[in-house]
Amino acid sequence: MTTALDRRTFAAVATRARKRREPPRSAVQWAQDHGIHWWSAQRAIAESVEHHKRTAVRAGHGVGKSYTAAGLAAWWTDTHPGGLVVSSAPSAHQVHGILWEEIRGLH
Repeated sequence: MTTALDRRTFAAVATRARKRREPPRSAVQWAQDHGIHWWSAQRAIAESVEHHKRTAVRAGHGVGKSYTAAGLAAWWTDTHPGGLVVSSAPSAHQVHGILWEEIRGLH
């Protein structure tokens, strides 16, 4: 007899195995698949992160930088099994209170 936990564990293992076999989806496609809607500049940021070692974003307040960064962190960990995301900001509040709040919201 299998339990709900056994089924969930099997599904999680199967998902991880599938992710290892398939090439990672683009960040923009991943976001669309998860109901995340980025505007054109956010999509350009995501594409830059995919194709370049470093990406700098020059923008004002309230334009979605943290939301984009949260989506990119979630995309990376979801499409790169064993992947690690390191985040930094000028203050601890900006990392914990802003970026990781966005990540928690997406989760």
